Amino acid sequence: MEEQPFNDLFFVRGGCPIHYWLVGDKDSPLITFIHGAGVDHSMFAPQTAVIAPSFQSLLWDMRGQGKSQPSVTPFSVHSAAEDLLALLDNLGYSQTVLVGVSLGGTIAQEVALCFPERVKALVIVGAPCNTLPLTPLTQLLLQVFMCLVRRAPIGVIRRSLAFFASKRKDARRYVYEAFVQIREQDHRQIWEAFYDIFRPVPALKSINVTHKILLIRGQYDIFWNRWLLDFWAKHRPGILYAVLPKAGHLANWDEASIFNELLVNFLNNVLLGGIASQLKSPSPT
Repeated sequence: MEEQPFNDLFFVRGGCPIHYWLVGDKDSPLITFIHGAGVDHSMFAPQTAVIAPSFQSLLWDMRGQGKSQPSVTPFSVHSAAEDLLALLDNLGYSQTVLVGVSLGGTIAQEVALCFPERVKALVIVGAPCNTLPLTPLTQLLLQVFMCLVRRAPIGVIRRSLAFFASKRKDARRYVYEAFVQIREQDHRQIWEAFYDIFRPVPALKSINVTHKILLIRGQYDIFWNRWLLDFWAKHRPGILYAVLPKAGHLANWDEASIFNELLVNFLNNVLLGGIASQLKSPSPT
């Protein structure tokens, strides 16, 4: 994918250069985008121009991914949350809306759970709830997935994950090209960090995110995500839930037009005093 036409900035934290990009009016409300595992800020290319007239976007490459390499410390969900808080502090922002896709949605929840005062609202795309318990079936599926991540050749893992990421060839190509820029050991370790979220941690498992949440998944996302996101929406009243028709895991790419309309309406409602009833979303299937 072509590089975004805005300035590449960075600061150093824990020996890692954390690269970031700011788009839009600095006096507008801040929307922070968090990309998925192994890719980079370009994941949100279909969104940045759309929201620029009303909001400022903060995009960044997480530690050990994209341009934020090399990292001298292993990636973890909590360290990514702390990196983001350090970035917001460095820029002078006390609060933001978080938009996270896949692993980015997991990171967004971690920030909201551990630093709730820093989060205005959440948009979670294709990521399960951090705190709801897994069923025996989903535990088994996760263990099978992790067995493949640990044992399969890295080329097979990268091609398979890129294929299942999207219904679009250009999105699959972008994902695969981003994957091959990461060292094999770092790529596998990122998925170990994701797995750690589902280990029992009583201090966090008893806490629920209380922020306003827009939860989105693609109609053709993997079975794991379809079941877990439906379960989350059912068991957490008040969540706005949309299933985008014809979309896969990267719903923000596969159905960008519908996704962008949902996103802008939600942001207007949360940040600009819009009317909640104006938010229209496809019904879950």
